Amino acid sequence: IAILASVAYPAYSEHTRKARRAEIAMLLIEEAHKLERFYSRAGQYHNAVGPPALEREVSSGNGFYAINAVRAERTFVLTATPVAGASMSGDKCGGFVLDQTGRRDNEDLSDNASVEFCWGR
Repeated sequence: IAILASVAYPAYSEHTRKARRAEIAMLLIEEAHKLERFYSRAGQYHNAVGPPALEREVSSGNGFYAINAVRAERTFVLTATPVAGASMSGDKCGGFVLDQTGRRDNEDLSDNASVEFCWGR
């Protein structure tokens, strides 16, 4: 049983991390779509009463990542940072970044991961 557990647990852990990475990537894309819809109505990304609150913890309330939005008139940058102490805080992909051009990036990316790997491309 110990041998089986030593093989199965790391595989299960990586599977759940991969699912959480995919989830945060989709949430960032959804938030970007909300900002684009807002931009098409208001002609800008920055507005005090603008789109739904973007500074919040996500992942169905489990608190794996916190999303922050930096918005200007013609630009925005969405950042998803792993919550300290949560299961994703030591993930090899680090934080996720998405801007108004669709550029996808990662903060604190480890040497054995790539942006393509982390965003699931």
